[in-house]
Amino acid sequence: MIYIFLFFIAVILLILFSGFYLAKKILKPTRYTLNDVYESEYLINRFELNGKKNPRDYQLQFDSIKFYSKRKKKILLKGWFIPNKKKENTCIIFIHGIWSNRLKPMLYLSFIKKTDYSCLLFDLSASGESTGKHSTMGFHEKYDILGAIDFLKKEYNIKNIILYAFSMGCASALR
Repeated sequence: MIYIFLFFIAVILLILFSGFYLAKKILKPTRYTLNDVYESEYLINRFELNGKKNPRDYQLQFDSIKFYSKRKKKILLKGWFIPNKKKENTCIIFIHGIWSNRLKPMLYLSFIKKTDYSCLLFDLSASGESTGKHSTMGFHEKYDILGAIDFLKKEYNIKNIILYAFSMGCASALR
């Protein structure tokens, strides 16, 4: 009887420990800066960079940009804006998932450069080069997207926005 009781206690402790561990990993994911990715063969393969480090490697001109999230806290977001050649007023905002940064959606640039769209690739808060300490699995990251939209409208006179999101980025975009 005592062994059954101890077994159930051990199972409950294992479940609690696993829950706390997973919550920590999700709410405070590993931050991969651009240099972290460039210096790790594992991350280069995981991010599918194929030897490319920025949009210039796709023969695309870009601006390194900074803007603030629309959260109440001042969270500085960093990214790249790729203007199109025809000055169309449409921009695709790429929104990466958790445990990622703006490098992950870069593999789509070879297709995008054939279109007349501008592109914005940026790091969500608590990711890449952006500030912030915790991920909220899309709940507050929606304010990062709103900050990106405001930035594009004010700085580049963009009128039409297309959101192209991955994983947690989809949760942010749909909020």
